[in-house]
Amino acid sequence: MKTSHRTPFLDSAEAPNASRLQRFERFVFRQRPLNHQPPFAAQADDPRLFQPTEEGSGNFGRWIVDEAGLPAYQYEMDQYVDPRAAFPNSEGLDRRDHWHQVGNQRVTALASNDGTVQVYQCDRGGVFLNRFEAWEYDRPAFQAQQFLYRLLRSIILFLTSLFRRPNSVVTPLASPQAQAARAAVNPNVPPRGISSLDALTQLAAINAQAAPEAAAKSDPAAQRYAFSGGFSYVDDGSEVWATAFRYRPTGAQTRRVFGIGYFEHQTTHRSLRMTRRVYAPYGDDPTLIADVEIENLGTEAVNLRHYEYWDVNVHQLQLEWLRSGSFAATSDKTRREVNRLFAKSVEWNEGASALRFRQTLRQPAPPQACPPEQASEVDWHPADIFLADLNGTPDAFYINKQVFFGAGGARQPDAVRTRRAGDDAGVPVPDDPMPYCLVMRRDLTLQPGERQKLRYAYGSARAGESLGFLEPYRQQADGLRLTQTAWKDQLAYFSTSEDPVLQREMAWHAYALLSAVVYADFYKAHLVPQGSAYLYLHGADGAPRDQALFALPATYLDPPLARDMLRLIMQVTSGESGQINYAFAGHGWVSDGLSIHTKPSDLDLFFLMALCEYLSATGDYDFLDEAVPFYPPEASPEGATVMDHVHKAVWHLLEVTGTGDHGLIKVGSGDWSDSIVLETSLRDGPGPFGVTYNNSKANGESVPNTQMALYVLPLLAAVLKDRDPQLVDLIYDAPAQPNRIERLRQAVRQQWNGQGWYNRAVLRNVLNQPVSIDHFSLEAQPWALISGAADDHEVAGQLIEKIDQLLDRPSPIGGTLVAGGMVWPAVSQLLTWGYAQANRPQLAWRSLNRNTYAMHSHTYPNQWINTWSGPDGINGLESDLPGGTWFSPITPMTDFPVMNANQDAMALLGLLRVCGIEPAPSGDGLVIHPRVPRARFVLDLPLLRLEVSPSGVRLSYRAVVAGSRTLYIHHQLGAVTVTVDNVELSSVEPGANPVTVPIAFEAGQVVRVNLTAR
Repeated sequence: MKTSHRTPFLDSAEAPNASRLQRFERFVFRQRPLNHQPPFAAQADDPRLFQPTEEGSGNFGRWIVDEAGLPAYQYEMDQYVDPRAAFPNSEGLDRRDHWHQVGNQRVTALASNDGTVQVYQCDRGGVFLNRFEAWEYDRPAFQAQQFLYRLLRSIILFLTSLFRRPNSVVTPLASPQAQAARAAVNPNVPPRGISSLDALTQLAAINAQAAPEAAAKSDPAAQRYAFSGGFSYVDDGSEVWATAFRYRPTGAQTRRVFGIGYFEHQTTHRSLRMTRRVYAPYGDDPTLIADVEIENLGTEAVNLRHYEYWDVNVHQLQLEWLRSGSFAATSDKTRREVNRLFAKSVEWNEGASALRFRQTLRQPAPPQACPPEQASEVDWHPADIFLADLNGTPDAFYINKQVFFGAGGARQPDAVRTRRAGDDAGVPVPDDPMPYCLVMRRDLTLQPGERQKLRYAYGSARAGESLGFLEPYRQQADGLRLTQTAWKDQLAYFSTSEDPVLQREMAWHAYALLSAVVYADFYKAHLVPQGSAYLYLHGADGAPRDQALFALPATYLDPPLARDMLRLIMQVTSGESGQINYAFAGHGWVSDGLSIHTKPSDLDLFFLMALCEYLSATGDYDFLDEAVPFYPPEASPEGATVMDHVHKAVWHLLEVTGTGDHGLIKVGSGDWSDSIVLETSLRDGPGPFGVTYNNSKANGESVPNTQMALYVLPLLAAVLKDRDPQLVDLIYDAPAQPNRIERLRQAVRQQWNGQGWYNRAVLRNVLNQPVSIDHFSLEAQPWALISGAADDHEVAGQLIEKIDQLLDRPSPIGGTLVAGGMVWPAVSQLLTWGYAQANRPQLAWRSLNRNTYAMHSHTYPNQWINTWSGPDGINGLESDLPGGTWFSPITPMTDFPVMNANQDAMALLGLLRVCGIEPAPSGDGLVIHPRVPRARFVLDLPLLRLEVSPSGVRLSYRAVVAGSRTLYIHHQLGAVTVTVDNVELSSVEPGANPVTVPIAFEAGQVVRVNLTAR
């Protein structure tokens, strides 16, 4: 009897089994099959007990459950032998580095499959402490296996592509999405602008030699020894070798694990096993901890020297908007030049057993340098960088990177190979841009079978600040386990007993979202940055709509963090114009993105929506009285409060942005799609009938903005009805035109185009005449479902059918923006919410499962992106690189294709909505309306725990402030008995559905609500 390959995950996503090509690839590269263990029913009662499943692992390794009982990804590919590891980039480099995010609330590390670790911080603007720049490596020798793989794969892909491409001559077999793609303007134009893979390849070819050579010629010392660090060198008496996978000795055995809060790298060579675990200790300390365990596996004693190596290569991410190809080398050079303005030194701190690197402004200081409290694009007062030995005293240390590495380079450093004595701290080093490294040597003797443990800390501290905060880490026996234990209380746990993939994914998404947190000293706020190429290449954060989206799930995972991000959005709002600035960077610096994004029209809506979610879920109405300044703070009205910001946002939305001739909210320079105005005008060109930029920016109108307003504005009015009745009146009735909400509703109705969907926008031509943008765009559909507008217009069923037919069902990884186009979780997971709101639980469930890393890895197992982290947009079926990501002359998302928080936040938001948790339309609490198509499930978040089963509904609410809320709980129990903290609620009618449950609480109190069938 043939064994079925179907799993609950594949069934839920309505996905095919793995293809023959995928199985062929694993056979060629000698990868054992992934293990899909069957679920076990006892799982549902304990959502924190993870069931091992390797499903959705892709070809780079496999998902495991680690020793702490948490999900982790075991990376197994040899990226320098396997051709599948290479990924396209605009600089023409042979990129095979795949990295994992390790972070706490102050530091973010990029832990690479190479075994290196880069460290990023954002206190006074984004900065890499030890940026990796030494791209040279020994290329793998030609292998017949690789050639055969490439040849056969190309043949198979060519044959299969004939049956799915929209321009295929095999038209009778063309899919509905391919047919629709031909009618669309361009299925692969994303909301950020794009060039094709062909254009990327051409640009890479141009820059393959020119850009790297230009960078090297301009500043050779900056790149030659920039190995980033985070690994060890070992002199075992006979041989010198590195633990990093990139520089490992021939024949070494390795193990690499990307875990929740850590990166583990194990190297076994010449009877020595070196296990390194680098982790960010949970909390707010700006440091990484490196635990090193050395074990003698041999039969004789070993005398060895261990060198702990971390680089110092400060790279301030001064805002640079052009980052593709040769622009990258140019902007990197500009950023390096900043380092020349500082004098550098390294000191030995005996009391802390630490090396401390320091930068001080040269005198006379440049005229643009400013005091530390002033906003600045550059940090003129950078932090010190330290490496501390936490459990002993080094026998020597080394700080001159040129002397340390010399001709031996990263594999055989001269100082290690020649057993050179250490350096003296304080001795000046030639004035290279970054001349220092931080290396500590310990001389050890290990008897057969003996293990020794070393511990180091690498991070930053403000000038003059003590390193006393490191003391607790000297005493901890198992610091990693303490960090993992802390993380366990912050994750999202979801279990049905049938869906181990979703259980793993949601915990992982929660970790990824929260471990991205940084601290912005100018705003005195923690935040989740948008990440990916925007942050780590451009040096920009924004738009604040993203922080608003991140605040939605953060409300349930970490309410203080959600509150901080709301503060941040308010602090980048202009006190004069009321416009929320498009992007922020540096130390309190703001930007409108090359004057392109001067008037984004959707940011007020996103801010108000996030505020409503936070207030509805927590009841923290005291927050409205908190003082929060506008931007710039020195010009902010004295005593400005959160409520003042609410008034300003409503005024700016309704009066400054306003509505156009068709009654829709104006589009400005863009709505959610930053490029809707610019891209459309560029595409149409200067002709008399196409869209023009200036007229559209001034008078164009946005359909999704208006649909979103139909959700946000009534909810805001309900949330604040008791607090500010006048604001409620303003929302519903303009002074000259009453019934504002109804007028917006009617304006949306007029944009239903009869083809089965809503138009995207109404823009303007050169004569300022309206031009309807009526192609089928997912951007203009979910908010019609979420707000109820489609239902009010009696077209919800027709709309869902069209979305399902052309955008969602054909795409295995989530709804596409246009037929055959890209998938953007910031929209496709809104569709998940829209399905749930429209009471289509099966479609919502399918959407939730398809928008997973596991589904992407199942469909595109050779794409390392979206295996454990991803970008904000993923190429669709009709792309020349399906499953990859986008590229534009300004933004090469391909060059930094992971660590975008939209993927993680929107997955968690989709889960919340499928579980039926959202603000009550009445504004006084939460609706609990479960739509999970399983007999039972448990959702356990720091704010609340929801358990649904055939016998009842149980909810535990963990209050963060003193207050009260009302819960509107839907159920399928018939007549019910309701108890609150074991006291029966007599006011509930036996057959009521939903059940209205008022609760009151003190901060820290847990309120337990039970619904049981009578």
